[in-house]
Amino acid sequence: MLNFVRHAKMANNNTKQTHKRRLSHPPKKQKVGGFLSGGILQDEKFVRRLPVLAFAGLCMLIYMAIGFAVQKRYNYLEDLNDEISRLRTVSITTAAMRGEVTRQQNIEKLLVEHGIELENSTVAPTLIVRAASRDTIAVPR
Repeated sequence: MLNFVRHAKMANNNTKQTHKRRLSHPPKKQKVGGFLSGGILQDEKFVRRLPVLAFAGLCMLIYMAIGFAVQKRYNYLEDLNDEISRLRTVSITTAAMRGEVTRQQNIEKLLVEHGIELENSTVAPTLIVRAASRDTIAVPR
């Protein structure tokens, strides 16, 4: 029976304490006003949580900075890919033009246009024979 009475008194005390807590909280308008006026810094609960809030704010700033850095690098890589595509096109075009210019028919036309006569050789290239290894090497004249 004593345990029942003790539990009843403790329950009654707990309800009184929660009732007091409810009454001690200021209404929402006072919280906003306290925040704007700086009175919130007098609240012990807020001051205790202030380092955690500062750390969370720092983490958010770092997260945003990393996001901006990643976006900047992504844009740089996209620009490089565009430049590579452009240079590939220029390389293919240049190779095609060089192939066209270096064909024998085109070389002969260019020489005739500039007044240089091309003489075709009717003599075969000279052969040099080495005595030791008997290798033959073609040497043009």
